[in-house]
Amino acid sequence: DAARLQALAATVEHPFEADTADHCESPPEAYNDVVEMLDMLAAKLGKERATLAIYDPYFCAGAMKRHLASLGFENVYHKCE
Repeated sequence: DAARLQALAATVEHPFEADTADHCESPPEAYNDVVEMLDMLAAKLGKERATLAIYDPYFCAGAMKRHLASLGFENVYHKCE
């Protein structure tokens, strides 16, 4: 739930100034909404889900990488830096 995710985000120590009200994780369902587009992109590039490189610089609490991994996307760069 949103309150739990916001509380989790507040526990992450960011190396930059961060407003916890602005650091919100997307729920797993949101990634289901984009998986078809990611599959089409992977196919165009001749890649599988596991090898498609995905970069997300907007780190909150790290759930994004876990959500995509649960869908088979293993090559995700998502770090708190």
